[in-house]
This record gives sequence, structure tokens and C-alpha cells, in this order.
Amino acid sequence: MKAMTDDREDDYAVGYGKPPAHSRFRKGQSGNPAGRRRGSRNLMVLLKEELDKSVAVREGGKVRRVRKRDALIASMVNKALQGEPRTTNLLMTFMQRAEPTAAQASAGEQSVEADDQKIIAAFLATQREDDAQEG
Repeated sequence: MKAMTDDREDDYAVGYGKPPAHSRFRKGQSGNPAGRRRGSRNLMVLLKEELDKSVAVREGGKVRRVRKRDALIASMVNKALQGEPRTTNLLMTFMQRAEPTAAQASAGEQSVEADDQKIIAAFLATQREDDAQEG
């Protein structure tokens, strides 16, 4: 005599998207128990947090606090001005990568505005037609 659960398992078709009953996830049990630890952060998050911290910088005899990212950029520019070729090349690469994105962003905004104007004009035209038919 078979138990009721055994009957259901015999009728159960195993195939694509239908795993065997013994290997299915158990209710309330994680599929990845080791998983990512809570609160663990990736490299970019750690780098951004560190670059957002402030540091004391002496300029012209005065001490002022700036973010580390600003101090890093100022240091790179100063080294490039002193004639360090590696820093100059790195700075130029950064500038070339940053400038096209700014130009593309402003061009994209202008095209969106033109598209929006066309959509609004078409909508207003249909509204006028509807009002004329009703009146």
C-alpha cells in the first residue's frame, strides 16, 4: 500500500522547468545559503566612499578641507603642468572620455525636446478635432 505522497510523485512528470521533488528548493530555505554577506560592498562602492571623504590641503599657506577626489584631480593637473608625461597622457585620456559624453548629453536633450514638441502638437491637433466634432 502506497502513501498519498508517493502517488503524487509517481504522477509528477519530470522535465524542463519541473525538477525532481527531491532536488527542489525547500520552503523557507535559501537557494544560496553562503550568499553575499549583508552589508558587504563591492570595489566601486568602497572607492566612491573613500573619494568622498575630505582631507586637509595646504594651498598658498592656508589649510582648507576638500574632498579626496578634488585633491586627486588638482594633484594630477599640477603634475601634468610640471611636465610629467604619464600624468599628462592620463589627464588627456580622462578629458577625451568626459567631453564627448557632455556633448552627447546636450544633443540628446535637444532632440528629446524636439520630439516632445511634435508629440504635443499632434495631441493638441487631435483635441481640436474632437472639440470641433462635438460642437
